[in-house]
Amino acid sequence: VIGFAVHTTSADDIGNKQNQRAQIGAQMNQIKALIAAAKDQEGKLQTIITQLDGEVATTEQSINIAEVKVTEIQTALSIAQDHLIAVQAKLAADKRELSTEMVTIYEMANSSTTITTVLSAGNISDFVDRLQAAQRVASAEQKLTDQVTAEAADIQATVQSIAAQQAEEQAVLAQLRSDSAVLQNQLALEDQARAYLVQIQAQNEQRLKDAEAAAALLDQEIA
Repeated sequence: VIGFAVHTTSADDIGNKQNQRAQIGAQMNQIKALIAAAKDQEGKLQTIITQLDGEVATTEQSINIAEVKVTEIQTALSIAQDHLIAVQAKLAADKRELSTEMVTIYEMANSSTTITTVLSAGNISDFVDRLQAAQRVASAEQKLTDQVTAEAADIQATVQSIAAQQAEEQAVLAQLRSDSAVLQNQLALEDQARAYLVQIQAQNEQRLKDAEAAAALLDQEIA
């Protein structure tokens, strides 16, 4: 009876170990499936990360180009504004000069004292010559003033055009920076996901090693 009992216990023990081995085998298959799925997911994440890296690099390059363009536009705008200030100052001076000439002509043509003096002296020809000369000067001043006025208007239009370009390019730059921030945030999230996946992979691989060691031990005991 004692010998039979020992034999039965040994058989039960082997049966239990075989059941344990089967359970460990199933666990190993599950872990292997998890590892394979994780590797597939990691590959997909890496593809996404590589694509995002490329998009970030392209966006940063576009930002650099836009920043250079904004700087160039700002320089052009500053030059145009300085030119406009100079031309406006010249226009103001020309207008003052023209005003002075017009006053001189008016005074020469309408001053009773001047006319009386000229008539009494009998030097009408000289008076007419002086008046015509003053009128020619005034006409030249008016022509110059008109030219400077037209030039100032052209420069003002140029300043407005450059300012509009600046606003447009600054809007483009702001959008690019916003896009870059979104891409970098998404890239950071994908990197975190990959890091977590790598951590899980390491844990599963360790679990598989432990299971394989337990299975090998049971195989020896069962044999």
